[in-house]
Amino acid sequence: MPKIKDDIVEKIKASANIVDVVEDAGFQLRRKGAHLECLCPFHADRNLGSFVVNERRNFYYCFSCEAKGDAIKFVMEYHKLSYRDALLYIAAIYNIYVEEDDHYKDMVAKRENYKKTFVPREPLPPLKWMVWPLGYTEPYMHHAEDNVLLTWMRGKLPEQFKSKLDDMIEQYRVGTSLKGYTAGWVIWPQIDMEMRLRDMKFMKYKADGHRDKEWNPNWMSSMLAKAGQMDADTYEARRCLFGLHLAKKYPKAQIALVESEKTALLCSAFCDPNIKIWMAVGGLKFFNAEMLDPLIRDNRDLVAYPDIDGMEKWQRAIDSIGYNLLTMTVNMRPVSEGGQYDPIKDGPKADIADIMIRLMSDIPETEAEKVARMLGAYDKVQDIAYMMDKLNLEIEQ
Repeated sequence: MPKIKDDIVEKIKASANIVDVVEDAGFQLRRKGAHLECLCPFHADRNLGSFVVNERRNFYYCFSCEAKGDAIKFVMEYHKLSYRDALLYIAAIYNIYVEEDDHYKDMVAKRENYKKTFVPREPLPPLKWMVWPLGYTEPYMHHAEDNVLLTWMRGKLPEQFKSKLDDMIEQYRVGTSLKGYTAGWVIWPQIDMEMRLRDMKFMKYKADGHRDKEWNPNWMSSMLAKAGQMDADTYEARRCLFGLHLAKKYPKAQIALVESEKTALLCSAFCDPNIKIWMAVGGLKFFNAEMLDPLIRDNRDLVAYPDIDGMEKWQRAIDSIGYNLLTMTVNMRPVSEGGQYDPIKDGPKADIADIMIRLMSDIPETEAEKVARMLGAYDKVQDIAYMMDKLNLEIEQ
């Protein structure tokens, strides 16, 4: 089977428009706000609204069956074609000639009953970058008593680490939603190194600390767009690492990278931020060069702490990124291989927070830590320990 010439492939990809291929398949799209919608082609859909097409970003998504992809993926899935034949089918849609290719002739013949040949559209101008003042986070802060996740975290931590957790909640600017259906949800702000608010991620958790997967995460940018307070055809939110802003505050700290925001916050309770700062990429698939670019350009020392079930994928990503200051931690290896992971105690899907909580639970609180906790001055624990040692002071029993 002859290879399609590279210049033709690029022309096909540049021409492929999700609106055209959906309409070519016989579905009538109608506009709904910033998106287009129709009945889902991939399941027995009876109600409009679940299958949406984003013309600007050139992709489709179904909220019911979770089918998603770009124009090429749509042609592959709907018409049951290979990747190569999907390219040829799209070439036929736009009358892009592929010489000496019998499969191309088959695609043209397959479309003989169609009356319409599509014309490649001019690319839309790029979206403007939307950021918000840091003050947007302020109304949601200082409501830990209404937040089931933060309550659970405090219950999991040994006493000597609770005040440190409270301090890091403030530094990360973690918030709590207070009204509407998201009331009680955790708000994870994404703040960049210039202290600009990129977006805020709303997530619902159960009282046991697990995410309530019956509810998808919501984003401030999406909610503003739906409410007509942000023009999604003009602006887009460009997301970043959770905790990225702390890189500027602690310029010499090593950066520890984890999957979830919850893990980053928990781990921060056990570490001096001057030495190590925890940041979250927001999920297994977001560990990539684009997400890490601000830290790479800042020449920071990066250590990856993936969940146990994501180690192989993250190692491949590290190899692909090729940044010499990005390494994989040894702590996620099993104890038998020199790491800290205990398969029996930690379970098959453990993250570094699970391991750290187990290890730290066995460490008793020192007298200096007790004094620091009583004084609300955990950041002065080393100074208090020095004074108690020099003056031979003890806590009265």
